[in-house]
Amino acid sequence: MLKISIITPSYNQGRYIEDTIRSILNQKYSDFEHIVFDNLSTDGTIEILKKYTHLKWFSRSDKGQTEAINNGLKIATGDILCYLNSDDLLAENALEFVNDYFNKHEKIDVIYGNCIFIDTEGNFIKVRKPEEFDLRRLLYLGYSYIQQPSTFFRARILKDVGYFDESLKYVMDYDYWIRCAKAGKVLKYVNRDLSMMRIHKEAKTYAANKGMFFEAFGVSRKHGGGKIPRYYFHYSFWYILNSLPWLFKFLFNLRNKGKIK
Repeated sequence: MLKISIITPSYNQGRYIEDTIRSILNQKYSDFEHIVFDNLSTDGTIEILKKYTHLKWFSRSDKGQTEAINNGLKIATGDILCYLNSDDLLAENALEFVNDYFNKHEKIDVIYGNCIFIDTEGNFIKVRKPEEFDLRRLLYLGYSYIQQPSTFFRARILKDVGYFDESLKYVMDYDYWIRCAKAGKVLKYVNRDLSMMRIHKEAKTYAANKGMFFEAFGVSRKHGGGKIPRYYFHYSFWYILNSLPWLFKFLFNLRNKGKIK
């Protein structure tokens, strides 16, 4: 049995973090550790963490999510690592599957599976199924099709790949999977639901799509991608859709100029 370390970066997600903790406790798997690095939350998160004696948790100031993840990785003692945000969940029997898969496939360094999208109340939205790993396509797309909550990797890759890039705020995982592949690590898609991602307006990637797009493009270019204008079309389409409400309001005000106070 392999020991699995789950790292959770936390900041003011008291509404959801207990569900995250319980999704791990409810796994039919005993050899795990759950490490939480909290950035001085003020919303009741600390009171929740205190309830669970199995946790290794810390509440102290940090520079953001990426630093918190790295802090967890640096003290993790597991053979297999992952990070699960404080509003996401592990799917049923995910850890048992991960253990079995890695035991049967010694040469595989990273696995990533399907991710179930849920709403604020935990209701099903859809299942996101990634594609087979292809570094050229990952660079070409300019964003990651790998679902981060459903990704697990061997601790041994830290020796060659290092930690997540703390200069990145949104796409540190996208950068990391590219670095893994360029370092010769083997990444494999598994057709299995491994996590649930909660979609809500407070989620960082939901609230800051524009920043995420530009950061992802910078990562793609840094690693040799972004030479085909696929990314530009993708971003332009997103920008147009998000600009429509503003455009309609502008045209309405222009038509009624002088009538609106």
